[in-house]
Amino acid sequence: MTEEQVEMLQAMETRLTISQRGHYATCSFFLTIHYWVGIPLIIITTVVTALSSSETSSTLDVFIQFPWVATVLGIFSTIFASLQVFIKPSEKAEQHRQCAIRYGCLKREIETFLAYPKEEIEVEEFFEHVRESWQVTAEMAPLTPKRLYLKAEKETLEEARAEEQQKLALAQPCAEQP
Repeated sequence: MTEEQVEMLQAMETRLTISQRGHYATCSFFLTIHYWVGIPLIIITTVVTALSSSETSSTLDVFIQFPWVATVLGIFSTIFASLQVFIKPSEKAEQHRQCAIRYGCLKREIETFLAYPKEEIEVEEFFEHVRESWQVTAEMAPLTPKRLYLKAEKETLEEARAEEQQKLALAQPCAEQP
């Protein structure tokens, strides 16, 4: 395997890491939305159901004294239910998680491939395999918000620079001590 091929595989590995991190961050984002919308929805609908089905005079007094309470709670439960239905945060989180897993698998294939010496024909076949797998994954992948992608890119490149500096520091001969 030539030095250019190794560098190309390492660049691919970096790009896959960025994509993987971006999708995991997006997954986390949508799970947060799912909980921030879903939990209040459960609480509000439970309260509205309990208040509307209760036959005690204190519950009826609340509705008589504050007629807007039931209306406001009903509006909020409708809004939260609509957000859950139209945004579908749990489904989107799972889609991004699956893409992150596929990018991670490709990245590990490259890591494993780089660990052992290869014949030129194996290298060409491997490049074709990675290109095809990456294309299929990219076609199926939902979009990652730009800010999450850029954050993943920044973190990944900073880590790569830090690793490179560490390798250079380890490669330098130690100064002899008297």
